[in-house]
Order: sequence, then C-alpha cells, then structure tokens
Amino acid sequence: MSYVGDGSPERLCDSFLQDGRLVFAAVRDDGTVVYANEAVRNLLGYEPDEIVGRNVLELLQPDDVERAGLALGSVDGGDLTAGITRFTALHKDGTWRLIEVFAGPVSDGVEELVGIYARSGADHVFMEEILSMLVLGMPRAAVLAPVCNAIEWRAAGSHLAISWEDEEGFHQVDTGLPHGLGGGDGRGGTPWADCRKARGADSVEGTAADLDADLSALAASSGVSEYWIRSVSWSDVYGNATVTVWTAGEKYRPRLHAYGMSLAHDLVELILRWTHQVAEMSRAAMLDPLTGLANRREFFAALDAHQGGALLYCDLDRFKPVNDRYGHAAGDALLRLVSRRIESCVRDGDVIARLGGDEFAVLCADATLSDAEAVANRVRHAICQPFVVDAKRVDISVSIGIAASAADLNEDVLGMADRALFEAKASGGARICQAALAGSASKR
Repeated sequence: MSYVGDGSPERLCDSFLQDGRLVFAAVRDDGTVVYANEAVRNLLGYEPDEIVGRNVLELLQPDDVERAGLALGSVDGGDLTAGITRFTALHKDGTWRLIEVFAGPVSDGVEELVGIYARSGADHVFMEEILSMLVLGMPRAAVLAPVCNAIEWRAAGSHLAISWEDEEGFHQVDTGLPHGLGGGDGRGGTPWADCRKARGADSVEGTAADLDADLSALAASSGVSEYWIRSVSWSDVYGNATVTVWTAGEKYRPRLHAYGMSLAHDLVELILRWTHQVAEMSRAAMLDPLTGLANRREFFAALDAHQGGALLYCDLDRFKPVNDRYGHAAGDALLRLVSRRIESCVRDGDVIARLGGDEFAVLCADATLSDAEAVANRVRHAICQPFVVDAKRVDISVSIGIAASAADLNEDVLGMADRALFEAKASGGARICQAALAGSASKR
C-alpha cells in the first residue's frame, strides 16, 4: 500500500469503506449477507446489522430474483459475469429503488464470497428515460420531470424545480416544491422574474430571508432555506426558463450541487429547444408554406373533427392572366394578399385553407346556410377590391360554392360545395352558389 499522508493508511481505508457513497457487501453464493458497510444506510435506509444475516434476494423485486440468483451461482471458479447490472431493491421506507450493481469474488480468508458493490441507479437511468420520452413525443412537462434527478436531492434533503413559459402559460415540474418557490406561478418582482427577462440575471443565489414575507413563510413550511436559480435561454418568443435548487440548511449549500445544476441546465435547454422545434415542424406540416393558411391535410383533419356547419369552396377569377403577365412571383404575392383578405372576412373559429393553386376553402363550424352566405358575401366583396402587386394594380374576383350539413362535415359536403362552385364559374364568375340537397345550386 502506498501512502504519503500524516494519518493512518488503515484508518483511511476504513473511511473509504464506511464513509463513501458506494455500498460494499459480501454474500455467500446462497445469497446470505455476511457483511454490509455503513453506506447501505444512505442507499436503502437500513442499518448494516439489519442487512447482515438476511438473504439479499429478499430485498429484490420478484422479477429480479431469478436473474440475481443466477449471477450469485456463477461465482464458482471466479466466473462471475462482468459489468454493471441494475436491480430494483426494497428501501426500508417501503418504496422500490433502482440500484446499479457490479460484483466479483472476494474472500475473508476462510470462505469464498461474492463481493457486491452497489450505488443508486436513479441518477444514471434518467437520461435514458428522457431520450425515450423525446423519441416518443411525450408532453414537454413529462420529459422535463426526470431532469429533477440530475441532482441527488433525496440524500441531501434538497429540492429541484424547473419552470418555463410557453403558449399555454407558466409551468413547473419539481421534487415537491410549491410553484412560488420555483417560479412556476409567473409572479413579478421575484428572483425568478429577474431570471426570466431576456437580458436578466443568469444566476441568482440567496436565502429565504431575502424573499418577501409570503415566499419566506412558504420556504419555511417546505423545509428549505437557501436557493440557487439559473436561467435557461431557449426561445426568442418567451422568457428564459429557470432551474432552481433549494437546500435545507447549513450542512448542504446549493453550490454543492454545481455538477447537477450544470447538467440540469443543459438538459432543460435541450428539451425545450427540441420540443419547440418538433412542435414547429408539426405545425408547419399542417400549413400551406406560401400563405400560412391550413393546408389540404389540416383542412380534412378539421372536417373530421366537426359535426354540422357549412363549407365555402372558393376559386379566384382571372388569376391565370396575373401569372402570365407579371410572373409567378407576382402571382404568389397576390395569393398571400388574398389570404389575408379572406382571414379578415371569416368568423372566429372558422378554418381557412388553401387547397391548391388559387383554390381556397372555409369551414364554418355550426353555421347555417344563411351564416355561410354572409361570410361568402364579405369574401366576394373583399376580393373584388383592387390589389396592388409590385406597384401595379391587379383586379380579380372570386367564385364561391356553399354547402351545409347538420350532420358530419365530410368530403361529400365538400363535393357539393365544389359542384356549386362549378356552377358559379360556369355562370360567368364573381358569383355565389348554394348547393341544394338534390345537388342543384341556387345562384346569387
């Protein structure tokens, strides 16, 4: 043994064995525990003498017992399987805890034993959990929740909170903290509000005494006293997210969790950016890239989701000459202007889609033919007003077919609106035709 310190190398070895975070245990090949160090208290809540004499298989989840028994049986001849494996073990408080185990043959000078080295597996498996949930497209809050295991909060009596704002408001996931102690309530005038500002503080540290009376009392009732907040920049639209570590007292200070905080910060940024990009791509897949309206796919999805209402099928009159005379860029610009005018004419909740070319459709949920006709008249009037494209005046009009149904809005109803549109075009354009139940159309 090499040692250059001033103390006792034997005492140092004993401290490594007893005071470290790694559980050392020795068991016979039948599973009987003959030795366990002090670290078993931190891992599973038992005193060493509560473990010694018991069969280690009794502490494992039933599904793990056979696999563990096979591993113990392979110790003969030193042929124990190498590497780390995971088991689910029973904590003294009655909960199940994931542990990571590696083992090898040891001896006390009299008998050959199996040396077991165990540690918590929770803080190593959460990365796999996060990646799996990202791949499966799980909700943002569900993916962020396991990040709380980036710090060993249970052993230190600490707590972690992650808060962020998105289109649905403020959110928080945590290890048991009220939203006021993690920024999830969106309050102003707090350290979390400072960190949320785009140009605000990147990191804030303090104690419960630094907060207002309400939050200070909340911290006291939650058993925490010191905090460390880091901001996470992830969106140009919303404020920074925050990661907060609270500790319980003088023995453990927030900076003790510097590694866990750094890991949590990076994971929160990755998850928020990833889920935001996925949502943007999903949204883009439902939009017409030229006009920003719903595309054909999204429109038919909206049809499936609605019962009762009316459909408008619109086709621009004299659009092709614009393309022929001024070019396709001018035609695209005109389609964007048309889209904005249609948007100004519909009711709240109506779905507008560009079905292709210069064809548009409007889904008017719960609308009668009279309601739909009022929308159609507004659209026709708006489109008939002159447009200015590339400093040139452009005059077009629109033909509209209307169909309504008290039952499902489906492709059959859209087909009726399409036939009504054909009659409107055949009558000279710039007209509105209503589809009758028998398939004929009335003109206006």
